[in-house]
Amino acid sequence: MTMDPSQLNENGEDLEYADHPSQSPQDDRSSISFEREADYDSDTPPTADEWNKMKRYGSFITHDENDKEHVFKVNEVVTVLPSGKDPDQPIDTEDLWLAQIKSIRAYDSHSVWIRAKWFYHPRELPKSARGGGSKLKHFGNFERISSNLADFIPTSTCCGHAKVVPYDEQNLDQPEIDNDTFYYRCEYEWQKNHLSRPSPPCTICKKLYNPDVDIMHFCPRPKCRRAWHASCLEKANWFVRSTENFLQRMESMDDPPARLSPGPKKKRLKKNEKPVAPPPPPIKSYALIPPALLHVARQPIARGGALGVAGNVRSVTRARTMLKNALEGIDDIPDDWAEGLGHVADDNDIGPSEETKSDKDVLSYECPNCGEPI
Repeated sequence: MTMDPSQLNENGEDLEYADHPSQSPQDDRSSISFEREADYDSDTPPTADEWNKMKRYGSFITHDENDKEHVFKVNEVVTVLPSGKDPDQPIDTEDLWLAQIKSIRAYDSHSVWIRAKWFYHPRELPKSARGGGSKLKHFGNFERISSNLADFIPTSTCCGHAKVVPYDEQNLDQPEIDNDTFYYRCEYEWQKNHLSRPSPPCTICKKLYNPDVDIMHFCPRPKCRRAWHASCLEKANWFVRSTENFLQRMESMDDPPARLSPGPKKKRLKKNEKPVAPPPPPIKSYALIPPALLHVARQPIARGGALGVAGNVRSVTRARTMLKNALEGIDDIPDDWAEGLGHVADDNDIGPSEETKSDKDVLSYECPNCGEPI
């Protein structure tokens, strides 16, 4: 994949190739149209000295076989035709290389280059970085790995635009990720040959989360914030069977109360200090909560498989937050509350099967860490 690698700093700037001091900031707003020339050698990247002498641009333009114009800008992600691939032959989207444009420079319209950082396919990493081929099974088909490795890439190999989104497994407000959207959750440091780990593995089987094949149940409580495979919970009999306050426990995102813990100390007002106005009166009855909102708030939180990469984490945690704020009088439920939830999971895709619930008299899975329903 690499042609002339260098490292990028945390701001995405080259450490090895410095910008030429004569370059004007106005160049960043200009655009150049790439013109393909049959006898031009586009495979030889510029040297550091040549790169610093080239004019900088904010975008470049290409035209396809139908003469349709395509504009590529700095910081956008592009798909790149892999080395050795025939541009006239079809190629699957997930087999294209992905790179984020960090700089665009050119001598003229026939010699336009980008400097871009790579998003690696997991199989392209050195085995010494990913711990051997066995760890490939922990990555999804559309998962890529962000890196600080930069290359010169000829614009003639840029095929189109792509979208690559970050995925944080512990983020309660993680946006949904469509099944055909590229995403990343790991970083690769090229000079150190180091690959960061995703979130902690399931504590039962010690395996990581593969969004394509695994169903994981997530505990959102502050002292947990981790997930377990549904199959592991099933085999280890982590089930909630108690009916005492079950629904209230399911809808809560607070840590369970510690036993015999003292109550909070009352704050003593300082001299001339006025007491804070009390919050609005709490909703005393669940009957005042929209039934559909209550239903979402009491769903288990899960992800993977039919639920998608990020699952229903965002919709359920938002519903639970609105419910808690309304019951405690902190805030009213907005009229457009449903619009803010996003994707709502199908009940049939989460939790123990109806057969398991019936045969074992269980209500839900139980968090192995805090003992609350998940």
